[in-house]
Amino acid sequence: MKEIEVKILEVNVTNLEKKLFSLNANLVFSDVLEAVYFNLPLNFPNAQNMTIRIRKEGNINVLTLKTAKEQVDNIKIREEIETEFENFENLYKILTTLGLTERLHIKKYRKIYELNNEVKFMIDIHLDDLSYIPPLLEIEVKDVSLIEKYVQLLDFNMEQCCNFNVFELINYYSTKIHKEKDI
Repeated sequence: MKEIEVKILEVNVTNLEKKLFSLNANLVFSDVLEAVYFNLPLNFPNAQNMTIRIRKEGNINVLTLKTAKEQVDNIKIREEIETEFENFENLYKILTTLGLTERLHIKKYRKIYELNNEVKFMIDIHLDDLSYIPPLLEIEVKDVSLIEKYVQLLDFNMEQCCNFNVFELINYYSTKIHKEKDI
């Protein structure tokens, strides 16, 4: 399945939720999300172009494989394969026993709204070590042609969108914080 999404950084959550309610978007998830990203061994084919992640989404555990990122303007497009599994700790042990090492462990509070069976709006508030990252919005659609429509419905524009993955997001805010400290 294709993952087609943009991020909009530093959103006002209260105002954003008011807009989502006015559009009759349905809140379908509101809980803490925990994710572990793994490094693949360097000799693994295409290791630099793949991401392997396990995630707890409330009571659901999901294993995800993502392939190299394509870009269309500020839109991120990736092939994404997901499957649910039963025991988070056991799969973590299996992956590390196979030689994968933990690259990043994150927790965030996420709310997911759905609209018209064609778009998801995900509001993320990072917790713990990443709490310096301001709230952000991800807009995920089934077809790239829908991105601009939903960006504009929420009173944003495409110039406010970015296609950062989680590592690029962390780097962006880490760099921004260091620059602000230097001023």
